[in-house]
Amino acid sequence: MNSEKKEQIAFRLDESLARQFKAAIALRGEKMTPVLIRYIEQYIEESKELESK
Repeated sequence: MNSEKKEQIAFRLDESLARQFKAAIALRGEKMTPVLIRYIEQYIEESKELESK
């Protein structure tokens, strides 16, 4: 069992951008949360690479 604490993050998007995002993930058959987590993890890794330069 994963005992790591979870934290909820909320933010606001323009309505048009939110609709486009929802449509894009639906077309791929994905869910919003895993997609956002993947992008956040990617962003963190890219930031680490920039710090090491």
